Amino acid sequence: MRFETSRKFKSVNHFLYFTLDYTPKKKAALHCLCKYVGDVSEKYPEKRDMAARKDDLYGTDVYCSYKVYGGLLTLFVHHSFLSPRFSKDVSLQEYLDFFKEVFFHVSFSQSSFEEYRRNIIDNISRRDDNPIRYSFNRVLQDLAKEDPVMAVYDYDYIKELEELTLRDVTDVYEEVLHCSSVDQYLYGDLSEEEASLFELFKGKEKHPILETQLYRGGVLPEKIERKDIHQSCLSLVYKTPYHYLHEDFYAWLLGNAFFGIVPTSLLFEEIREKHSLCYNIRSLDYKQHGLIVVRTEIEEENAEEVKRLVEKEIRRLQEGDYEQEELDSARLLLKNTIRSIRDDLSALSDFYHLNLLLRREITIEEYERGLDSVRKEDISRVFHAFSPVYTHLLTGVSHEAL
Repeated sequence: MRFETSRKFKSVNHFLYFTLDYTPKKKAALHCLCKYVGDVSEKYPEKRDMAARKDDLYGTDVYCSYKVYGGLLTLFVHHSFLSPRFSKDVSLQEYLDFFKEVFFHVSFSQSSFEEYRRNIIDNISRRDDNPIRYSFNRVLQDLAKEDPVMAVYDYDYIKELEELTLRDVTDVYEEVLHCSSVDQYLYGDLSEEEASLFELFKGKEKHPILETQLYRGGVLPEKIERKDIHQSCLSLVYKTPYHYLHEDFYAWLLGNAFFGIVPTSLLFEEIREKHSLCYNIRSLDYKQHGLIVVRTEIEEENAEEVKRLVEKEIRRLQEGDYEQEELDSARLLLKNTIRSIRDDLSALSDFYHLNLLLRREITIEEYERGLDSVRKEDISRVFHAFSPVYTHLLTGVSHEAL
């Protein structure tokens, strides 16, 4: 367990990561399990009982979610509570006992399982009402047909949920409890002796390795998909050879931030601000797979012009056709984002956990130095390796179809 003593926050934050091998069925079961933890337990079988006890403990909470890292599936648990320094009538042991009850004594029932499963299915179904989410997931699904590695990011696993049983959920819960890969982080105003009380999984430090899995799919034919919507969504996918552990990783990271992530990005300044062709535009990176995805919301008639301008900005980056001050501005904005991780304990724990999975030893300061080392010629080299693989346009129903 990594412990950092600090008086920066009044709360104590305890983060746990349980890493399992990925399967679609296990992801569905883990999603259901997240609904149970912190909601009902053997001692607090009713939600109102659980809520009342949390209030008694000054709003302590246990939050669960799952994270996907390529071929790995992680149950993420966040236990937070007010430091005993500020709550003299509640002891540290009471907070710890509450967590143990909530996490180690989950109360399962068929009725609650059906309720949670139905809620998850309904929430997934409603995502299709959001054109942006729907469009992006369709892109991921199409990429997964070329390379199954991308299937892990597909949020539409209703089929797996419908086939799920309560036994599947309890099985994955048992797998979590006996998991051989547990990663813990603890932050707060505690002594070393107090922190040692949270060593709940000592000896389970055998962690799997997160393999870099570059996208191996080929070029897909451009697709136009129609849906009853008013705003069109355009996605442009590019394949690159870069990943977390590549020697040009920082050039790739900074280059893409300058391209379409930071508020002063080339895509935003040129396509939205200068040409007013879109409502918003940004680029996302899949650092494990070397993919860059440009996403934007536009009017259908502007699609070709937007595609042309995106390619123009890529050429500018390939040729170094921009001012050094523009790149330095993007660098500073990205560095500030990296620095802000220190003020977000969840993000900081994610950073440490990813280091562990990648078997890399890197600090935030080294991350910054890596970004400082990037020059224009590095950006040019990286963008020359960009290769378009897919274009997807989600747009409204054509007049002919009405």
